[in-house]
Amino acid sequence: MRVAAPSRASPRAAAAELFERAAQLTPPAHTPEGARRRMEAARCAFQSGDTSRARELLDEVHRVTDRGSDRARPLIHMALVRGYDDDLRAAESLLGEAIENADGDAELRADAHLQLGGILFRLRERLREAVEDSTAGAASARVDL
Repeated sequence: MRVAAPSRASPRAAAAELFERAAQLTPPAHTPEGARRRMEAARCAFQSGDTSRARELLDEVHRVTDRGSDRARPLIHMALVRGYDDDLRAAESLLGEAIENADGDAELRADAHLQLGGILFRLRERLREAVEDSTAGAASARVDL
């Protein structure tokens, strides 16, 4: 008798549940910590193939984060999920907002620009802007070297 191998998604789905439960148990006074745990839950949910749950969790994080780099990170993740679901217009908009919120965080700016370059390339409409965003992302990434 042959036993089926466990699904690769199973550990990620379990991790998502655990991170989500940890976020629920986080005291309201610790909003940034709860948001970080929800982000981790969303990442794990996405990796397990549950994009709808990842979107819900990221929307929750977006609602509780202030403008600035704390908001840029979930926006980038939201754009990744939307891009995966072929909602490229929403991903483009989210990445534009992430760039505005990245402030002085070169790593976040680089990531947002690189992701936006990829989204614009996939849209096949503004290829020059895709190259410009990819170049801006690469330049921002070099700042940290």
